[in-house]
Amino acid sequence: RTLDNNLVATSRMLLPEETWQKISPEFYTVFWSLSMYDLYVPETLYNSQIKRLEDQIKSLEKGPSGEKSSEKTKRDRERDRCKKTMSKLKEEFNKQKKNHLSVMSMLKKTKDRWLANITMRASTGSTFLQNCILPRCFLTPIDALSSPRF
Repeated sequence: RTLDNNLVATSRMLLPEETWQKISPEFYTVFWSLSMYDLYVPETLYNSQIKRLEDQIKSLEKGPSGEKSSEKTKRDRERDRCKKTMSKLKEEFNKQKKNHLSVMSMLKKTKDRWLANITMRASTGSTFLQNCILPRCFLTPIDALSSPRF
């Protein structure tokens, strides 16, 4: 994953020139381009839902003795639905973990450049709060949760 130079150039036009002496357009662009999906993988939640589906599948393996064929068909359909859901959930989990690792790798590789040429370092923290953290906290609940993870 790389940072699009056109996006950085566009970001530069959004705020007064003085801002870029306190934070870099690259830093600003990275902050606004990442989502909760990029910054956090809810592993515990994924694992608990997968476990719940595994348990449900296990409970659907055997029906009661003397079960009607229509009930068996219903149970088989439900078991198949749970298997498909579990498969999709595992696939989604792996995809998100892979994305997360890629994003974290990109952040580690680029973080040292974000503030390298900043001339007004004393104002970096307040500028970051004013132009990034606080506005994003008021966008949506998920944005409010993802901002501190950055």
